[in-house]
Amino acid sequence: MQKANRVSVFSIALIVFSILGGACATTEKEDNQDGVSDGPLTYEMLSGSKQDGFSPFPSMRPHRLLVKRGEKIIQDRVEYVTYDFNNDGRNDMAQRLDSSGNVLEAAFDFDLDGEIDFKQSYVKGIKVE
Repeated sequence: MQKANRVSVFSIALIVFSILGGACATTEKEDNQDGVSDGPLTYEMLSGSKQDGFSPFPSMRPHRLLVKRGEKIIQDRVEYVTYDFNNDGRNDMAQRLDSSGNVLEAAFDFDLDGEIDFKQSYVKGIKVE
């Protein structure tokens, strides 16, 4: 099996954190319905607690994205989910989700070396070739 981009699952998580600006404010201001700005948008990534699986199901950990304007939460959703199939503490699979909870992309580490061995893309939760 050919190694794709030799990027670790952990690196994907770091990229997602940096793209989404984990807990940092944007400089743009948007107007609300009354045409008045309520302040900058802030983005915060929260890792949920590990949910231990039982054979044959893996342990999983959801990672949530909070989008706020001031103190008001505009969006709160699961951004991606990581799975640990053999309970060694390392992510063996990660799934990135859309705002409806459908899988957009999955990355797998089959040989447990911390690097992506295979990536799969989805459209509306359906695998594409």
